[in-house]
Amino acid sequence: MKDIAVTYDEYTHQTLSVTKKISLIMFACAVFQLLVESFFYTSDLHGSLMALVLFGFAILFYSAHFFTQPRHLNLARSILLSGFILYIAFVSLRWGHNVNAQYMLLIGVLVINAISRHREKLLRRISAAALIGTFLGLELHLYWPMTTLDAKLCILNSAVLVLFTVVAHTMLKRHSDVKFERTMTNYHSNQDLLKTLFPSKPDQPQFLWQPGVTHNIDNVCVLFSDLQGYTQLNEKYSDEEIVVLLDKIYSRFDAIASRYSVEKIKTNGDEYMAAIGIPVTLQDYNRPTSSNAVTMCRFALELQETFYEFCIDHELPCNIRIGVATGSVTAGIIGTRRPAFDIWGKTVNRASRLESSGSIDAIHICNETTLLIKETFLKDAKYSFEPSSGKQTGKCFKLINKNISGRSRTYAEKT
Repeated sequence: MKDIAVTYDEYTHQTLSVTKKISLIMFACAVFQLLVESFFYTSDLHGSLMALVLFGFAILFYSAHFFTQPRHLNLARSILLSGFILYIAFVSLRWGHNVNAQYMLLIGVLVINAISRHREKLLRRISAAALIGTFLGLELHLYWPMTTLDAKLCILNSAVLVLFTVVAHTMLKRHSDVKFERTMTNYHSNQDLLKTLFPSKPDQPQFLWQPGVTHNIDNVCVLFSDLQGYTQLNEKYSDEEIVVLLDKIYSRFDAIASRYSVEKIKTNGDEYMAAIGIPVTLQDYNRPTSSNAVTMCRFALELQETFYEFCIDHELPCNIRIGVATGSVTAGIIGTRRPAFDIWGKTVNRASRLESSGSIDAIHICNETTLLIKETFLKDAKYSFEPSSGKQTGKCFKLINKNISGRSRTYAEKT
């Protein structure tokens, strides 16, 4: 998904765009003065040389228009700054007090913030020093020797203008820095929010998944869980209280999912759906299928244990059914309004059927999942497997945590 805020590269591109626009303005100024020189002051050699110099400045400023890539930013700025200083110095020496073009250098100090990026503090300081130094040098040249009171007052006025320019430059710089920091903070916040809503692309994990795009993915492990006893909760609690309880339960589930690198797909009332094996859950895209199944079953067992601990803490007469299936899915984001990542396919349907037809004292897993995890879980004496087949689920098994099964039966009696 395209970033919704300005990235640093885009910020560089904007700075280059501003640099090019200012260069075009300076090009227009040079062309205008060239026309004036050509019509009124080319009768002698001196006037012709002045026109030739102005033509050179016009070409110099216009050349910045051809820089289009962010990597050209430094070159474009160098041309603009050096050309600007030389051009203003030339005009000031050419016309003297009749134009007072040297004051444009102080305006240039303020414009520096627009053509420099956030972290380029040294560039701003060097550029400001060059512009102010040139301005003061021209002022001293134009008013030297300062034998009259007017000349002294003009130099004093120039010093005051330099002081105010430096203050204004500093204030604009701080405003620009604050605005940039705020923009980047919003950018990172928006990116973090998007990453919680959309997974990474399968072929380009550094980018978010595009809406309207689906992919077929193999070796995915899907989990469905369902709260049993929801009707009794409706009789005991208000709607708002039930939502608060569900939020607490799902928040705990989400925290466990993060630890196991399991992706929560969605919640639907008292149902919780998650998957592993889709690209967002994989650090290594060649991760073995057995590892996905083992991780998902460990996640399911901890979900079961966490749920019953929650029920004890809140005195809830509830149980949980969990189903896990392994296979291929179609994953993606469809629709245009409030798009959300989802997965579809026979594996998803089977996990749902395993959950709905399962019992509360075990994790119901398909035969494919059993083959992938059996060797790992049989090494631990607290786990056991029992066959459990049905018309809707086909051949399947119960993964039983012996420490939990007695507790879940107790809750079953209550509900």
